[in-house]
Amino acid sequence: MSLFTLPTTFYPTPPALIYKMLACVDFEQVEEILEPSAGDGAIVWAIAERFCGRYNRREKPVDCIELDENLRAILRYRFSKERRRAFTAKHSELDTFENRRDHNPESEEYSRMMDICSYPVRIIHDDFLTYQCVKRYQVIIMNPPFDNGDEHLHKALDIMQGGGQVVCLLNAETIRNPYTISRQILMRRLDNYEAKIQFLPGEFETQDAQRKTEVEVALVNVTIPPAKHPSFFFDRLQKAKEEAPEVLPPESLMRMGDKVVQMVELFQFEAACGISLIREYEALRPYLMSDLSPEAPFDTCILTLTVGTDGNCLQRCDVNEYLHKTRLKYWRSMMNAPWFSNLTSNLQEEYRNTVNKMAEYDFTEFNIRQVMVELQSKLSQGVDDTILAIFDKLTEHTLDNSQNIHYYNGWRTNKGSKIGKKAIIPTWGVFSTYSWNKGKLDASEAYNYLVDIEKVLNYLDDGSTGEVDLSCVLRAASNGGWSRGIACKYFTVDLYKKGTCHIKFSNQDVIDRLNIYGGRRRGWLPPNYGRTRYKDLSEEERVVVDDFQGEQDYEKVCADPGLWLMEPQRTLMIAASKDST
Repeated sequence: MSLFTLPTTFYPTPPALIYKMLACVDFEQVEEILEPSAGDGAIVWAIAERFCGRYNRREKPVDCIELDENLRAILRYRFSKERRRAFTAKHSELDTFENRRDHNPESEEYSRMMDICSYPVRIIHDDFLTYQCVKRYQVIIMNPPFDNGDEHLHKALDIMQGGGQVVCLLNAETIRNPYTISRQILMRRLDNYEAKIQFLPGEFETQDAQRKTEVEVALVNVTIPPAKHPSFFFDRLQKAKEEAPEVLPPESLMRMGDKVVQMVELFQFEAACGISLIREYEALRPYLMSDLSPEAPFDTCILTLTVGTDGNCLQRCDVNEYLHKTRLKYWRSMMNAPWFSNLTSNLQEEYRNTVNKMAEYDFTEFNIRQVMVELQSKLSQGVDDTILAIFDKLTEHTLDNSQNIHYYNGWRTNKGSKIGKKAIIPTWGVFSTYSWNKGKLDASEAYNYLVDIEKVLNYLDDGSTGEVDLSCVLRAASNGGWSRGIACKYFTVDLYKKGTCHIKFSNQDVIDRLNIYGGRRRGWLPPNYGRTRYKDLSEEERVVVDDFQGEQDYEKVCADPGLWLMEPQRTLMIAASKDST
């Protein structure tokens, strides 16, 4: 932690004090946990330890909120896949028959750490005081900053108005000396809820305290009974009053401005509508039972409200399940962005996986920013991997006798190669074998072979090439009964029934960029390629450049390196800018 500048108000909860806090909670009644002052994850780690390693364990997911960026980074790493993989590797080295037989403590410790690192922990927001909560939690466990703990406890009590438990550490002076209005109101609220308050001196002066302080703390344990939501419909029927429902005009749902803000507003409105409907159903359900007898063996209702399309024999309508599906819908809506269609198939799959994971996180501006930053990093690396994969694909299958491969004296190697005007790739299954259309070109299969090649060339294009719909071109060829000379955006293809596709490139500039990209990434071109004029290159570097393209073409690269030396992030920005025009 010395690498980070941590906030001066950060006092990690000592382990002994954490166990006292957890002892206040009946975890059998808990499904979801909120830790709104997560810090570096000390409390979350103790919760994970409590459930990991147990036979037939039932994990209790923990949602975390932390304001400090450095602490969020520490927390994210503690429960990361990278850390789990590190412990897995160490465990694998020690996972022998003898160690299992003898219960080797080091091996068992690595196994325990693997389990803890995989515990379901989610960072859902930064500032707890601005968090807009629609999810139901059964317990909030928190150690807020000592200087404004009353504000944090107020916020926690507001969130738990529907019922639940709050276990909170406070500076004892907050309780003993309520000199502010906020503290006075807090004391009245704690009295109303009959809160249990335990004063604990010296807890942050123990040997296991990371940061010591003489501040006395108070452990506040508040249990709020479940709220009974009245049915407005039932009240209206009883009072026989006609009330016109308040209708929110559709135009008020969408504000002019940022699209992300609009989507967040729509999500919040839809979440509130669904929760209101579920509460109305829960309030009316006792009056809609299928049997009037109190001794009826089945507690079933004539009307059933369920989440999703699956059957629900228990007739439960869970708010969190509804919110999960609603969040997933809004996260998936981001895949409708035009730039998504420009991603290659592997990058689209990476994006889908990230979006499906995000269904566990609220659809908020903070989380949208977080996922876009994560995606930018993953997609930038993915673009690099994809371009290199296509580069290898276009050179891999014709190394023996095709003229489209040109060897050159690679930088300190003898393995430099580049794509020429033609490439040959295998394309099995692009002609139908069914009796009713045997031998006909299957446009969808051909598209699957060619689309990623075209998209990679799109990444490297400067936008000068006119658009050609690859799918339409292939369908037209299939319907016309031809498979040769199919003109696409960057190339013309000849498809053969023996299982090969001959690609003749029509845009040499894009192919040159692909060759430069592959040569630089593979280390076949000098490190300062394109950044140093030809006359300033060393003799060894000139030999490579001469063999690769010659002085004249190299000087074109030096004159405009931004056009020829492409980077993954820039390719994504170019693709996005094309969609916005």
